[in-house]
Amino acid sequence: MELSVNDAETAKEIVKDEVAKYNGFIRSESVSLQNSDKKTAYLKVKVPVQKFDYLMSDLNYNLGTVENMNIETSGHDIVENTMCEIDITLYGQQGNIADDKNPETLGAQSFAAISSGWNVITSIFLFILPLWPLFVIAGIGYYFYKKRKATDKNP
Repeated sequence: MELSVNDAETAKEIVKDEVAKYNGFIRSESVSLQNSDKKTAYLKVKVPVQKFDYLMSDLNYNLGTVENMNIETSGHDIVENTMCEIDITLYGQQGNIADDKNPETLGAQSFAAISSGWNVITSIFLFILPLWPLFVIAGIGYYFYKKRKATDKNP
């Protein structure tokens, strides 16, 4: 699997976390610095064959653009606890060349802070949005609770 990523070091750490999440391990890793700003990370990973598809979908979603993916299988019977080997190549920038993301002027820093705050608010809203049925049920329950309490006070 070959992926094009923004930051090879960060992507390598994400791969390590995802592999550990699916009970796998890193068999080997190496990093190559091609020129002053391009970095390539090579990882050999082993994961249980039952969790292969989950790992692949998480890596496709979380890392970057898939440039090349080749899957080879052999045999028909999958024995429980069989490990499969995955070669992952991450093409990206060197980890500390992210100066473009650090604004220098006060106006740019202020805009970045406001933008970050807005992102937090939208994330919270999107987290709460699927819970709307609970709020409706709680509202109906509160209404009947208040109505019952009001009828108990007025004999």
